[in-house]
Amino acid sequence: MNLLRTAARLFTLRLLLHQLALAAIVAALCVAWLRVPDGRVLDVAASAFLAVILIVVTYAGETRLLLRIASRPRTAGVVTRGSIALLLATVVGTLCSLLLDRLGGGDKLRAGYVNSQLPASLRNLLSYPHLLTLQHETWAWLFWIVFLLLAMAVAAITVADRPRHAFARAVASTPLWLALSAAVFAVAWPTTTLPYWLPRHQHTLAFETTSLILRLLAVTLIDAALLTYSLCLLAAHAQQADATQ
Repeated sequence: MNLLRTAARLFTLRLLLHQLALAAIVAALCVAWLRVPDGRVLDVAASAFLAVILIVVTYAGETRLLLRIASRPRTAGVVTRGSIALLLATVVGTLCSLLLDRLGGGDKLRAGYVNSQLPASLRNLLSYPHLLTLQHETWAWLFWIVFLLLAMAVAAITVADRPRHAFARAVASTPLWLALSAAVFAVAWPTTTLPYWLPRHQHTLAFETTSLILRLLAVTLIDAALLTYSLCLLAAHAQQADATQ
């Protein structure tokens, strides 16, 4: 509970606005990047230049926000170190996701084979759909475990004076795991549900467009708030790790 209270004290409206402003800047850069044509060499060069700017703004912006939450100096060297750690974590997370997707490609064959080998008394309990769902959930849990481990590592490298010590304590911290897991679940529902929700009754195109815009704004606000609070959790735990031997 001490971790949660510390993170709540660190969370402020100014930090949330900072996160929303960063999201708006990144979204504008994405739109500009997608609108660059690729018919000429100069267009390709401009597209590559915008891609680099987009990466730098995204990773440096999140790193500076994390350092600001932890009241750490935002020098060029520290921001660069944190940005590189975040970039490497993104690469590792993407590779792990691709690996899990590849492993999940054989879920149907595995489910069918296991179900066929079970005794008749267990085939209804562990039916083909149940085995398929179990495998899907296993891959999803593994992905989120890797994701949270990478987040802990990035926070330790960026904020803590003793990164290895802070990371080890983070991995062993049950409250941190529970709090970050709760934040992930809280983000997952609105992000995967609200944008695709449709009104039950027929409405005009203007109404449905307005509804979609409002739902996307609500999802953006919820995601930004939970992401900022998660950064506060990671920063608070890194600070507590530095204060212990």
